[in-house]
Amino acid sequence: MQKVVSSNLITRSIFLPLSDSRLKLFRCALALATCVFLTLALRPGMSQPVDSLPHMDKLEHFGAFVLFAFLAQGAFPKLPTWVKIGVLAAIGLGVELGQMAVPHRHFSVGDLLANCAGIGVFFAARGWRKQISGEK
Repeated sequence: MQKVVSSNLITRSIFLPLSDSRLKLFRCALALATCVFLTLALRPGMSQPVDSLPHMDKLEHFGAFVLFAFLAQGAFPKLPTWVKIGVLAAIGLGVELGQMAVPHRHFSVGDLLANCAGIGVFFAARGWRKQISGEK
């Protein structure tokens, strides 16, 4: 396998050798979760949504993006946090914009805020845990 040599931190983070099975696992899980989420988010909706709990949709968005943040952190541990946050937020925005083209779906600021809240809570909790444990 040819080793990627670059002085660019982002390039080095993305093209890490995949010899580490943990990285492979996280990257595969991230790809699978992304496919599942996009399939569910961009399928035509029902004209009358049926939610068992009020604001269940927001909880689902929040939970999905906590999971995405966890998987992104595990898949690309050397990538700067701000890059991961930006990419995940852009994915959330892209999904909401994509829903405008799907029947019985619409752009929701509430869903976008829930996506960003999930991302923010994960990285804030991670930062807090690192601060308590004294990690750098």
